[in-house]
Amino acid sequence: MNTEQIGRLSKDGLTPRQIAKQLGCSRKAVEDVLAEKSSVKQARNSKRILLTLLTLVAVGVVAFGVNNLTKDLDNLEVYKNVVKVANGLATTKVGNSWFVGDSREPRDQAGIEAEIALIERLTARVNKTLNDNSDVRWVKEQQEAFAGHLMPAIFTSMYGGTTRTISYNLNLAREDPKRLEVVFYGHGEFNHPRINHKLLFYDPSWKSLFVAALRFSDDKWYDAILAHELFHALAHRKGEASATARFLSDEWIGEELQAHDVEAEVLNARTNGAYKQRLRSIVSRIPARSFKDLLMRVRPDDLRELDQLFAPGIPEEVDIRAAEYLLNLSEVWLDINSQGEKKSAKRVEAYRFLIDPRQSTNVR
Repeated sequence: MNTEQIGRLSKDGLTPRQIAKQLGCSRKAVEDVLAEKSSVKQARNSKRILLTLLTLVAVGVVAFGVNNLTKDLDNLEVYKNVVKVANGLATTKVGNSWFVGDSREPRDQAGIEAEIALIERLTARVNKTLNDNSDVRWVKEQQEAFAGHLMPAIFTSMYGGTTRTISYNLNLAREDPKRLEVVFYGHGEFNHPRINHKLLFYDPSWKSLFVAALRFSDDKWYDAILAHELFHALAHRKGEASATARFLSDEWIGEELQAHDVEAEVLNARTNGAYKQRLRSIVSRIPARSFKDLLMRVRPDDLRELDQLFAPGIPEEVDIRAAEYLLNLSEVWLDINSQGEKKSAKRVEAYRFLIDPRQSTNVR
């Protein structure tokens, strides 16, 4: 099979099914080749690591940041080490991690029924996250707000980016003032401008939670990042100013830091306290005078030590894991070495440094 030809046809916009038909091979074989190419590209694209860190937004932010770094050599060296360490979690796992390929492809009645069954199962998985983690107080609040009020839909870019609601009780769902639309999307929509390579995110303009139809390998991590995004959904519903604040403003960062607190709490609860214990153990053995000094000295083995608490990640999620580990290590160091307002300011500085090294000294 000509893998390069498959790659070219995919870039031309052909779906896996269309490529398979043109080349006379199976759709599964085409999807496996494309998945492998995606994994290799991801491992090489180290700039994406820090972007995924706290926003899960477009790759261009970090790319711009890298190309416009200050002349601060220390910052540049720290940044290089962060990228190297994060890349240490890159996986070479081959295979299709997606439940759904291209939702634009035509479906017969059997295909539609299978799609509905799948989306209902994915919706049940969201509800399971709320139920299984209700011992985390933030998730308990999310459960009270959203459980039983999820309105599943599937995203399609066939008409420029729309959703098809699959709820059997459509009218009832739309009349429910507490409803939260949960929009699932397949691999074929991953490049759409509204999705923009994100795996889970809350879209305040649509008031919807977007969830990739992926086979996450570890429910602990799925629950953690879903709880992170549900925190944003609830903040927006409650009318918090941070929910619509300017990107990288203090208010915006404040909400992101809270959402990452939720994420860490879920990881810790699901590992019976082992996650935070291991974070503290790693920080205690790395001599550091600042959080940047810590990030300069952390090694790939340190992140792998944290990752051993969980099942190996799928290629699409390892950036998210590495970023959370790096942020949490920085915050443990700050918990030990900073107090009060100084600690709060340093948390903001650490966030800004990790997401955009150019702004590492711009703490207001």
